[in-house]
Amino acid sequence: MEPVYIAFGLFLIVTAYNYLKPKEERKYVSLNVDEAYNLIKTNSNLMLIDIRENEEFKSEHVKGARNIPFEKIDNWIGKLPKDRPILIYCQNGAKSIRAIRKFEVSGYNNLYHMHQGLRGWKRKKPTVKSQ
Repeated sequence: MEPVYIAFGLFLIVTAYNYLKPKEERKYVSLNVDEAYNLIKTNSNLMLIDIRENEEFKSEHVKGARNIPFEKIDNWIGKLPKDRPILIYCQNGAKSIRAIRKFEVSGYNNLYHMHQGLRGWKRKKPTVKSQ
């Protein structure tokens, strides 16, 4: 068997493990809206990232969030500091967990996921619009 196929197979196994690893080995904390709100208010070093599309972000988002659409996450991984905590959210929590896993695989450790997304946030907290 060709060494390149063996290397590729090992890469796939490691990647699959990192995406599917047990919860206790994950490098992120899943937060509800109130926990996310408290983290945002108490941690001035926190990077808040909204991974929805630009138009969705412009129409409403959590105050202080930075927009990096999910499709562009790979371009930003490695450029964002690994020493700062990062809270990621999307519309309902599904895409943001996929983004979190990309950050995990790339060596980020201080990660937070708002599992209810903006949909949950809007039920309890205000949003802002981009101008």
